[in-house]
Amino acid sequence: MASGVYKITSPKGRVYIGSSKNIDERLMYYEKLWCKSQPRLYNSLKKYGFEKHKVEIITECDIKDMLAIELHWGLFYNVLDAKAGLNSKLPKNGEEYRVVSEETRERMRQSSLGQIAWHKGKKTGIIPWNKGKKTGKPAWNRGLKTSDEQKRKLSEAMKGRKAHNKGVPMKQEVKDRLSKTMKGRPSPTKGVPTNEETKKKISLANKGKKAWNRGLKTNEPALNAKLVLDFETGVFYYSSREAAKSVSKYPVSSVQSMINGGRTNKTNLNLV
Repeated sequence: MASGVYKITSPKGRVYIGSSKNIDERLMYYEKLWCKSQPRLYNSLKKYGFEKHKVEIITECDIKDMLAIELHWGLFYNVLDAKAGLNSKLPKNGEEYRVVSEETRERMRQSSLGQIAWHKGKKTGIIPWNKGKKTGKPAWNRGLKTSDEQKRKLSEAMKGRKAHNKGVPMKQEVKDRLSKTMKGRPSPTKGVPTNEETKKKISLANKGKKAWNRGLKTNEPALNAKLVLDFETGVFYYSSREAAKSVSKYPVSSVQSMINGGRTNKTNLNLV
């Protein structure tokens, strides 16, 4: 199984939140009671047995994001509280998962050459906890709406905490992965009219703010305007929106996307 964050609930309702780059292997350790470094969880597993605990996979995620997600859900379930949780510790805010470099791995390999593995020839007799179970199950919280009380708790838990990725520029690799994931997906707000309540919220949020184009003359192009040329007629336009309005065959937003490279350009308009 891939890396991710999981939740274990004891028969008494106490919660443990953990993360691992291999969840199957980690659960096997718990089944074998190899978790003395987490005394609360260890005592609960020893008292009631692994099979009496409910195991849920909260999310599968990239290794780099694991600890931040673990911290989020750990605070949400208040797992450090002795009555509510089974965790003895949680990751620090902003802490990152340390991945061993190839150089270090090679040094470790060289140092262990010729040594006999401690478990060589031994049969563990451990059956994976999910053997025989169907894979591809939806997330346990799919379709569930977060209540106002849960939202309030999350808000209070995260108050004053700095986002782990605040000020950190997004890598091009991550941008490309996000772009690939979202391709072909329709916008959730496409075709949905804005209700009056949302309009009021937007209006209140913008009250007192100065419009970005205030004081600019309408007959003059903005400083950051993109020059667009119609190769058929030779006409120049000072913005993609102005150029898009000249094409009646497609919606304005679609033409703008074509000009800016978001879609295949089926018009004679191009940025200069």
